[in-house]
Amino acid sequence: MTYNGVRGSFGNVAFFLTTVSIREAVEQLHLMPQADLSFSERIQRELNMTRVKREILPYLRSGGERFFNSLAIVPIPDKDNAEAFWFEEVATGPDGPIDKWATLHIRRDVNRIVVDGQHRKKALDLYWRAIEDGERAESLDIPVVFLFFKDIGRQGGLDSDRGAVLSCTRKLFRDLNLTARKLDHYTALLVDDAFLPGVMARRLLETESDLEPSVKWSAGSNLADDDPYLTTLAVITDAIECYVGDRETLGKEYCETLEREQAIQKHFEHHRNYELSTRQFITATFRNLMCFEDWRSLLRDGSIELPRQPTAALHGRPPARVIRARDTLRSARKACVLYTAPGQRALFRAMEMTLAVRQTQDRSAFDSILERIDALYAQGFFARVLRADGGEEVNPVWRDVLLGPGNAVLNGRKHCTAGANLISYALGGRSSRADVEAELRKNLGVKYALPALAKAV
Repeated sequence: MTYNGVRGSFGNVAFFLTTVSIREAVEQLHLMPQADLSFSERIQRELNMTRVKREILPYLRSGGERFFNSLAIVPIPDKDNAEAFWFEEVATGPDGPIDKWATLHIRRDVNRIVVDGQHRKKALDLYWRAIEDGERAESLDIPVVFLFFKDIGRQGGLDSDRGAVLSCTRKLFRDLNLTARKLDHYTALLVDDAFLPGVMARRLLETESDLEPSVKWSAGSNLADDDPYLTTLAVITDAIECYVGDRETLGKEYCETLEREQAIQKHFEHHRNYELSTRQFITATFRNLMCFEDWRSLLRDGSIELPRQPTAALHGRPPARVIRARDTLRSARKACVLYTAPGQRALFRAMEMTLAVRQTQDRSAFDSILERIDALYAQGFFARVLRADGGEEVNPVWRDVLLGPGNAVLNGRKHCTAGANLISYALGGRSSRADVEAELRKNLGVKYALPALAKAV
């Protein structure tokens, strides 16, 4: 077998970069036949065919801008003492052979085993089978990198040693898979165009210029006590998922631009159940609630700027004005649960729960919920601390629900759910005080009794 490409080295590993067609990838590259191997020869994990069929194969078929990283291939001989491969310098210029350009020759009886990209390889197999059955597909060049260890098996180098090759391959497989990191959630929100809620959240920030500066989208998904930002991209995404509510639609990957835009129009610019669109649900909440207007007033009155993102950390001692601003922000953030990311998540979930209970589609139900939230805010329902006996204590409404000892914020999913149930009760969305108390005790594992302040309307 012959391949043209570029050769190089990385420590004791020589590599050769080239491309193959889909057919060549299917016919010439292979997965290790696990059933016939001894324990010591196993170098691959079991394939997750659900992932292959539901994620990778649809991505291959999606069209448009898409790309596979190189499949990593190790030529593994069937036996020892065989010359498995050799290079030939073929590209020449005015001064002789061009550095690193070469032709790779691999004996036909040498297995070319995929050690990184096994799921992509299997998806290519299924894709090629569909093409042979008549499915139309564009021509794709599949990037491939061949890996060689210490000249083992090279013509004129060390004799082939199947055991040594397998040992090196096993180590490389471990390194490639242990060092790979799955894209973290908040970075995925910024870059993943196939994840519909994230695309909707970005669309909101791109088109609502007054809200965009106040949304934290870098350096994590929570709000630090001295952050000047009002909310986070993760909170907005969570609110979108909650209000849209269609798990099947939201869980689907949207790789095609037209399909994605149609879904945005249907589920973001409109709503299947309510007169209020998803966009309006988010923007009206942040623009109209008294607590969020108070945060904006705090920034204006204190001349506190919203830094452009991403921002570099300050080196050394910050200026006095920055220290004063941070003290102001910490005091405000620690005063109200709606200035925390878990509190906002609980709020949006509670609002949707309450709308669902009221079973009305018009805007008036939403407006009445905003009015009730403002009334609760004015009463101190959302306060994180209360004055007692000349000191302060954590508000018993939120103790063990969204706040822990020392007024610390509780970020767990069960705490957000408990907070949403509590707020929904206070908004009139949950009818029984006893049921709410029992649910909180069960889910949080603590003794909880609703204070009088939480009485529903």
